[in-house]
Amino acid sequence: MKWLLRLLWGTVKKPVSWWRFRTRIKSVAVEELPDRLHKHRLYLLGAMEPWAAALLCPCGCGEVIQLSLMLHDSPRWNLQLEPEGLATLTPSIWRTKGCGSHFFLRQGSVIWCGQKSPRDQFTSVSRSRTKQQASSRKADGAHWF
Repeated sequence: MKWLLRLLWGTVKKPVSWWRFRTRIKSVAVEELPDRLHKHRLYLLGAMEPWAAALLCPCGCGEVIQLSLMLHDSPRWNLQLEPEGLATLTPSIWRTKGCGSHFFLRQGSVIWCGQKSPRDQFTSVSRSRTKQQASSRKADGAHWF
């Protein structure tokens, strides 16, 4: 019975793993960073051992995030690769300029910090700006209809 289950699992394992990892970020080793980066790709720069990593910001803003993997750099990230080409980067990635995305990359999955998704992040920012504008208008004596 066990051999039958193993045979069956061996037959369906590849199609199932493709479906399971379909939206994850997969790593690609390159010598130089391409002119146009693709979504859901982590580019590892370096021939034998990667010294840098680059990816498009997962929030959709289109900005390129470049990370150092060099041992004596600061800041630097640690890279762990899974057999399927899925990467884990530590510590978290936090864009302090632009969109302000803050996330972890774990086994190719983006795990957002604070907000549930970038859409929630932008919504909360726009709500806080609207509240600030309304309070400043009230302080100025202006009416907001």
